[in-house]
Amino acid sequence: MGGAVKAVVFDLGGVLIDWDPRYLYRKLLGDEAAVEEFLATVCTPEWNAEQDRGRPFAEGVAELVERHPAQAAAIAAYHQRWAEMLGGEIPGSVEVLAELRAAGMPLYALTNWSAETFVVARERFQLLDWFDGVLVSGEERMIKPDPRFFRLLVERFGLTPEATFYVDDSEANVETARRLGFDAVRFTDPERLRRDLAARRALRLTRPPSRGAPMPDPNLDQQVRRFFDAFTEASDALDVQALGELFAETFLAADPGGAQPVPRELFLRALPRRAELFAAAGISRVVLEDLRHEALDDTYVLARTQWRSERAGTGGPPAPLRLASSFLLRRDGDRLRVVLYLNHQDLGKALSSG
Repeated sequence: MGGAVKAVVFDLGGVLIDWDPRYLYRKLLGDEAAVEEFLATVCTPEWNAEQDRGRPFAEGVAELVERHPAQAAAIAAYHQRWAEMLGGEIPGSVEVLAELRAAGMPLYALTNWSAETFVVARERFQLLDWFDGVLVSGEERMIKPDPRFFRLLVERFGLTPEATFYVDDSEANVETARRLGFDAVRFTDPERLRRDLAARRALRLTRPPSRGAPMPDPNLDQQVRRFFDAFTEASDALDVQALGELFAETFLAADPGGAQPVPRELFLRALPRRAELFAAAGISRVVLEDLRHEALDDTYVLARTQWRSERAGTGGPPAPLRLASSFLLRRDGDRLRVVLYLNHQDLGKALSSG
């Protein structure tokens, strides 16, 4: 442990942002063993690292499809549905980041990330705007633990390694940082990170008192993700009973034309007809593309979603279709239930438009 900390550098994936390809491939492949086999032998960490190093996804996917033609659709999904690998923010870590920012600590990020997909992350995660500087491997065409990447960080932002605290979930990256003089620690959990920073007098050991806003709930990200995983699975299977568990007995349904209370049973009876309308419009399976949420208080959570599908063309390629909706969710014990379901577009017009 060196002297006073003058700057803090964060790794992103696994420290502040929950990213895991398993979130996507559990939807696509048969079981957990198939997921692990695919990620160990086809879309491997080594293959993904080349995109992090700057290789275009189109090139990486084409190279892999040539070697594994039977897995072409699953390989293509790694890029096409990459956003579904994001699990959200890691709450306790983001709280630490916010406290450092409020205290005026200079903040930087050093991340192994494809330049193509980092654009998606920038749109989704407001916390990426909190940094004084960010180095993205795909943009610089070098990846951790290459010492040149760390030296570029020092040179570009004028850092002194001995006065810079660095946190990463990779031991190899931490070891390289230490060899270059950084005060580096491996991330295991947010509370340990808080203790490490407090020991260096860079952060208070205890959280500041709440000023009326609800305290962050470390389980909320996982709870919301589980809700939408269940929502998507039940919608795909048209499992009326499972969907019924996700809605309040009466909820408010809204779109640009207005809002009205809807009994749950009436909504569930209408679902088969809704599915027929989607099919008649040539719309294939709707996929959750983006999910953002915030706790409004201790009871209600606002979730904003973006959904993607394709409309079958007549003599041409399928036309992309994107839908946006918001959900007001009420915490009901260990469950979340929909009390407001807002479609941001008129579905009737969306389905009938060519």
